[in-house]
Amino acid sequence: MKISHTTRYAALTTLGIIILVILAAFMGLTMKQDDMIKNYVHLTAQTYFDSILITRRWNANYGGVYVQKNEGVKSNPYLVKPDITTREGVTYTMKNPALMTRELSELAGQSKAFQYHITSLKLLNPSNAPDPWEREALLKFESGIEEVAQVTELNNRKMYRLMRPLPYEQGCVECHAKQGYKIGDVRGGISVALPYDDIETALIGNRLKMMGLALAIILALTATFYLLIWKLLKRLSQTTDMLEAEKNKLEASQAELARQRDTLDDIVSAIDADLLLLNRDMRILWVNKKLKERDPYLCGEIVGQLCNKAYCNIEHVPENCPAALAFSKSVPIRQEHPITHPDGITRFYHFTCSPIRGRDNHVTHVLELVQDITEKKAAADLLKQKAKEIEDANSNLKSEVVEREKVEEALRQSASDLEKKNAELERMNRLFVGRELRMAELKERIEELEKKIESKGKDQG
Repeated sequence: MKISHTTRYAALTTLGIIILVILAAFMGLTMKQDDMIKNYVHLTAQTYFDSILITRRWNANYGGVYVQKNEGVKSNPYLVKPDITTREGVTYTMKNPALMTRELSELAGQSKAFQYHITSLKLLNPSNAPDPWEREALLKFESGIEEVAQVTELNNRKMYRLMRPLPYEQGCVECHAKQGYKIGDVRGGISVALPYDDIETALIGNRLKMMGLALAIILALTATFYLLIWKLLKRLSQTTDMLEAEKNKLEASQAELARQRDTLDDIVSAIDADLLLLNRDMRILWVNKKLKERDPYLCGEIVGQLCNKAYCNIEHVPENCPAALAFSKSVPIRQEHPITHPDGITRFYHFTCSPIRGRDNHVTHVLELVQDITEKKAAADLLKQKAKEIEDANSNLKSEVVEREKVEEALRQSASDLEKKNAELERMNRLFVGRELRMAELKERIEELEKKIESKGKDQG
């Protein structure tokens, strides 16, 4: 598996930055060492200057020092009475601070370790005349500068030169009173020169060593980077590719899961019921789309809120809460409950709360299926009412049927009695009809007899 261009670029950039940091660190360290060496040279020059200045003051405090005038010892021509002779005939000559300084400088120059030079813009001894660099330093002292230091050429040698002003002090009055100086004035200066060739060679050698050490560290770092970091990057690239592949698989799985969840949610929503997933704190963790789309009484997002407040619109969880009972009893609970919504309308719902168990068989969640049964309940109540009315009507009808049966029985009995009476009447009618006929016949006979009696009566009368 190849390292990607981005990873390669980032690794090389990091290596480059590290190399630059190392180079900067070594450069800074080299400059610091150079400064330390230069400071050491400067402090050495200051020490030499202070030493000669202290020696001069010691000489001046004694008004000069007499030394035995042996062969080759010259008297100072700028002193009025430089020599004295003892009773024994031994001659001594005075070495004032300036002469002492010049002679010490000559001895130091012979050792090639360092050299002094005392000079001034107002000279008593022309041999102490300043060179161009010293003259420029003396002019700077006139403007208040107290020290001048520089690496420069002197007698075809590279030297580190330090020059400081020489103040006019009480010990200088005897020799320089006629020059018009006042105590504290800058009378001249003393320059100290240290050989700088060896120091510069040491500085260059130190820089080369530091550069070699830096190069060695960079090479070691590069080798280490290649052997360890580069291989690690390859393994990291392989791992990244594997993780990317796993990520793609996971994203595909998540997309498929989301699709299946949406499909399941669509299926669940098709049942026209609210679904809520609750945790043990009675907080709503999930609701189906049907609830969000259908329920006009829920204000805002209810996920994360307490079920009793957000869904049932009551402050506290009631004792007969089906979800709480499902948690406590670990069995499905089915109940019907009314809910009074914020608009004051009360509707009836059927709750089916099913416990969901974790790996330890402990109930961790409850899935709550809520169906609005308001219209169903109203229809059921109306059906019950109609059934009761029908039952009452049937009961009344049964009573009427019984009464009717009784009436019909009575009618049948009456009809039977009537038939009997009709038969009797018919018989009686027949009897009466025959009797009427016989009565008519009898009446006619009676009338005939009456007529006969009447006729007989007439005949007899």
